[in-house]
Parts: sequence; structure tokens; C-alpha cells
Amino acid sequence: MKIVWSDEANEGLDEIIEYLENNWTDREIKNFFIRLEACLDKIAEAPHRQKDSLRKPGTKEYQHFLKPLSSILMITIMLTFYVCG
Repeated sequence: MKIVWSDEANEGLDEIIEYLENNWTDREIKNFFIRLEACLDKIAEAPHRQKDSLRKPGTKEYQHFLKPLSSILMITIMLTFYVCG
């Protein structure tokens, strides 16, 4: 399955990237994107296995917690998507 990012999702990712660039090291940012890509791969492999969204009916959600190596801060990635086909 191909994942297509909505404008809302792209804007949210831009905000996350800006935050990361101001608060995390380059190594932490690289690791974040490696883990984000792994999350996207899981969705693409089995989108129907994800839970139904309570916030946006008719969509699915995937939630994953990411903790950087040198900070107490934890980022929650909440991806909301439609399953087509």
C-alpha cells in the first residue's frame, strides 16, 4: 500500500521537524526518522490491522511513542489514515 500524506499531515510533520531541529541533536533526529519510517512500513504492510480512529470516523490510527537517546522528552507519533481498496 502506498501512503499519501495529507496537507494536514505534512504541516504537522513540518512542525515536528522544526521542534526537533531546535531541541534535539542531529543523531536523535536521524534516529527519529529511522523509527518513523519503520512505523510507516508497518502501516503499509497491514493497514487493516490498525485500530479505528475515535477522533476521525472512517479512518484508522497508528500510535507509536518515540523516546530520544539523550532527553526525557517523549514524542508521540499519531498517524491517522484512510484505508483504500
